Amino acid sequence: MTRQETPVDVARHHFEWHTDWSLFRAIRGSILCAALAVTASPAAASVLVTSFTHNGGPAVTEGETVTLTANVASNTGTISSGSALVRADTSSSDTQAVPVSQSFDLAGVTSTVLQLATTYRDDGFASARINGGGNTPGGGNSFSRNLNFSVLNVNPSLTSFQFLSNPSATYFEGDIAGMRFEVTDPGFFDDQLFFINGRLAATHTTDTLDPRIVVEGVPLFQQGFDTTVQLVAQARDKDGGLSNSIVGPTVRVLNLDPIIRNATADSGVLPDALFDFSATADDAGLDPLTYLWDLDDDGEFDDFTGTGGQHSFSALGTHRISVRVHDDGGGTSTPRTLLVTVVPEPSTLALAAFGVAALAAWCWRPARSSRFRSLSGVHSLDMSLALV
Repeated sequence: MTRQETPVDVARHHFEWHTDWSLFRAIRGSILCAALAVTASPAAASVLVTSFTHNGGPAVTEGETVTLTANVASNTGTISSGSALVRADTSSSDTQAVPVSQSFDLAGVTSTVLQLATTYRDDGFASARINGGGNTPGGGNSFSRNLNFSVLNVNPSLTSFQFLSNPSATYFEGDIAGMRFEVTDPGFFDDQLFFINGRLAATHTTDTLDPRIVVEGVPLFQQGFDTTVQLVAQARDKDGGLSNSIVGPTVRVLNLDPIIRNATADSGVLPDALFDFSATADDAGLDPLTYLWDLDDDGEFDDFTGTGGQHSFSALGTHRISVRVHDDGGGTSTPRTLLVTVVPEPSTLALAAFGVAALAAWCWRPARSSRFRSLSGVHSLDMSLALV
């Protein structure tokens, strides 16, 4: 005989079923959480360039080897794989950076120091850049950073100066003499100017990466004075940097007078009408020249100073204008003289007479015979013009 369940039994069975279901749900939730814990990825990690510097302070100098240093780190943990590329940016062509790049493996590290050396061969504004990428257990990202700095000019160094001609000879300005300059400049692309006693003697355009420049030229003596002079050589680069000076031998250089090459041609003008006058001269020593003019024909060159100007005369007749050129070494050219003839203006009576004569010449013609053809044959026609 089956025992009939009491209200107590029903309550007990309901509690057991409810307890089992709650336990099942709790176990199922634990399993799902564990599975998610195994398969889910943490938030993506970042690879950072914490610093990017060079070893030259605020600025570097041309020709200097610069070490670029980058500190790369992960902000979450070990980088499982990755690489970085450090590159010297040569887009700024004025610094002429040596194009270099190098790859680095970042795997298995939380941070690393990357270094790369390059040389900036000319002064200017330089830039460098580091870029790359890395992967952490949670992901990865690319990274980049710029570094900007100035590259300063370095003065050239004149290492040798030789006078190849005979130092005992007497020279005139403009004479050719052999000289040899040797200079070094860490700015490989700096053109050089060479000076003797402050005057330009030779130039050199750099076409090689060799910092040693040798010039064996035949510069002109341009001392511009009659004296003995001790030669002093110096170099200057294209950026204005001056080298040291080297003292050479003492030579005698004589000044030469300037020569007037061109002057205004003789001309005719009306009274009180302005006319132009000018002259040009050459000097073997390229000395500064002074142009002095005598406009009143009194023999004194004190009426005008300069290469040219304007003047006028009132008196009829031929006037003389003379010019003389001086250099700063005491040289004086042979004067050049030009003639200006002042002619009277045509009068009203003269114009009237000229007009009447021209009209008479045009109207008065001798009789002449003309021939023409008609339907009936050839005929002659006599015509004459008379002044009425």
